[in-house]
Amino acid sequence: MLVANHYMLMIACIVYEVRLHEKLERYFFYVFLAYMYIFSLLEFKIRFLHVRWWYVGYIGIVLLENVAMLVVWFNLGVFESWWFYFLHHTIIVSGALSMMCFLFYYAFLRPKDKVLFVNE
Repeated sequence: MLVANHYMLMIACIVYEVRLHEKLERYFFYVFLAYMYIFSLLEFKIRFLHVRWWYVGYIGIVLLENVAMLVVWFNLGVFESWWFYFLHHTIIVSGALSMMCFLFYYAFLRPKDKVLFVNE
């Protein structure tokens, strides 16, 4: 249910972002692109008008979803094994690493807002 809601939210955001700038035939492509946004955010064949809002919103939604699922899983689980706690800590550490990778990308690897082409 959470993945379906995330998918529908991504479709709505893409449609809002492109509004009437694109043709109707490309909406099928946007439906597929919203499926990809469940896993990662890419600027693929569309250029975001409000890039910073997309990054902040996407990371916020994904972080909220992951924390909610982790809390529900941890509180509903009845395990007496050390694997349960090991997986819980592994999920937390991998989420922190994911956030650090995103911040590194945003700070150093993200393309600049303006690109200048020089004819030689």
